[in-house]
Amino acid sequence: MVVNIDDKEQLIRFLTEASSRPGGPGLVVLDFFATWCRPCSEIAPVFSSLSETHTEARFLKVDVDKNDPDLSPFLDTTQCECLNEDDTHPLSNLISSETGDGYLLSDTDAQLIIFITFAQFVRLHCGPKTVKLFVNQTSTPDFSACESADAVQTLELETKDLIDGAIVPLNFVKFQNVTTITVFVADNQTGKEVTRIDRLRFFGTCVNTTNMQNFK
Repeated sequence: MVVNIDDKEQLIRFLTEASSRPGGPGLVVLDFFATWCRPCSEIAPVFSSLSETHTEARFLKVDVDKNDPDLSPFLDTTQCECLNEDDTHPLSNLISSETGDGYLLSDTDAQLIIFITFAQFVRLHCGPKTVKLFVNQTSTPDFSACESADAVQTLELETKDLIDGAIVPLNFVKFQNVTTITVFVADNQTGKEVTRIDRLRFFGTCVNTTNMQNFK
């Protein structure tokens, strides 16, 4: 029997049960798959068949698109910047582990440019209304450049997208080997002069490369 894993806690529970079996740890076979992955689909019947013939083992499946890790620990916060942020509600409220319960406000108008740097290459899967995303820029661009440039992806957010916990999907193939991501907020839902962001999280996977923060 194959069990689909829905969250981290469920996976830990199965692994704990297997490790504490009488007579020694039990075998757990994990299949990390994606619905769009052709090899994953081809191996699925074999995986299912093995689970029926080897009943002494646990066969678990994890949909990687539904269980992407939060990449917050991989941000290089010293190289992140926000233009037009309110001094009392800056970007650090969103990305710092010490002040992560605050929020970000724009200052003179509704626009924001958020420049995010990751400590190593990542793949992104991953208030505002129109949001333009740029990747791997070497420095923070100005507002006129963001308004005129073609974005890697433009998001037109609706009110339902702003519900706490909602994930806005990205065009996966365009966000490979990302070292920096620039988020340009062009306007907000109500047309007011101030844009507020309560939470900003990036979901994806780390690429197996060197973490540049490890260099001293």
